[in-house]
Amino acid sequence: MNNVEEWYKQWNSENNSMVNEFNEIKKNKIEKLKQEIIKNKNNYENPAYKKYAQNETKSIVDISYIYDKIIDGVNTIKLISNKEKKKSTYEYGFNKQNQCLYRKEKNTGKIDRLYVYKENLIYELSVIDIKNNDLTQITATVLGEYSFDNNNKPIEVTRHYGILNYEYYNWLDENICMIDCSIKKYILVMDSLGISVIFQNINLKNVDKLFSYHSQNYVDLNNDMLLEEKLSFDKRFINYACLKDINGKLTEYRLLDIYGKKYLVSTEYIRTPKGFSYKKAKEVYQKEILEFINRKIDILNFEVQYINIQYFNYGYSIMDIFIGFDDIYCGDVHSMKVTEDFTFADDNKNLIMNMNRYINDKMYYGSFKKVMESLKKCIEEKYCIKVLLIEISD
Repeated sequence: MNNVEEWYKQWNSENNSMVNEFNEIKKNKIEKLKQEIIKNKNNYENPAYKKYAQNETKSIVDISYIYDKIIDGVNTIKLISNKEKKKSTYEYGFNKQNQCLYRKEKNTGKIDRLYVYKENLIYELSVIDIKNNDLTQITATVLGEYSFDNNNKPIEVTRHYGILNYEYYNWLDENICMIDCSIKKYILVMDSLGISVIFQNINLKNVDKLFSYHSQNYVDLNNDMLLEEKLSFDKRFINYACLKDINGKLTEYRLLDIYGKKYLVSTEYIRTPKGFSYKKAKEVYQKEILEFINRKIDILNFEVQYINIQYFNYGYSIMDIFIGFDDIYCGDVHSMKVTEDFTFADDNKNLIMNMNRYINDKMYYGSFKKVMESLKKCIEEKYCIKVLLIEISD
């Protein structure tokens, strides 16, 4: 036997030993959890109350702070009352401590999930089989493990399915947490209202440029083209700078300073400002411009036949608008007979600023373009005037 064959034989033996050891640990864990279910069998079979829900994408016991906010298509479960149970897909049974004990498929009446609670730990079991509907005779595998501290904040999340399988929470204080997801790392910031913002930590070594998907251009990391701002959380401050690209457009990247340590991050999630409505903001945005155009048409000493609206998109401020009026066609808004630098009313400036940030954070540039196209159509139908939209995006 040559050296390669000898090495492979040894490696295969060691690997099989590790696999067998892992399977034994897994088997012992499931047996202990089954014993816990048997010990509390009466609670599982006679829940204190029941709730119902439609198809879920996030487990009812999943304590993650980020799973449903950074993974597309994952939503927090919404429980409904008995009166609405005909619309539901699953039945959930709860104990007197408001802990969910099982999930049952409504159509088949079969339990497909069991939940076991230990001190600061929740286990989620996927039920493969229950012989004769007897909980003492179940076959199951561990689907998820969730641990939390004494303040009910997550410490560790392990899922044996899906995209995001592992989350480890390192709380710097009661509001700031570093979350390690093996490949990616996140920074979570909370305030009195809950989760405020989630950043993804960008780990770059020996890289001079960073591509921005917001602005579709590069950020020169050796250039100090930064816009200094401050984020406020419950009377505390996190200093940060918004990075601009090589053309001076704002990007999704930030330079955070937390407790004196700097982090290069991108924004993964930001909570919509309290009371903010994107629908209302779009209506106010259009209404103010329409009212301005109406006033100008009434006072101008010539018959307006053409209107040009120059606006900014894709990272630039949507508050910077130039509107030109003329009786003949002109492709340049600044060469028209009358050109105005439009300004929003003071009462609405804060709303429009939130709209601007919302568009940039959500990358709703296509949506904003439709707002302007709708505005153009409205002006043309109301005044029988040709409108030229000029979008500045680079």
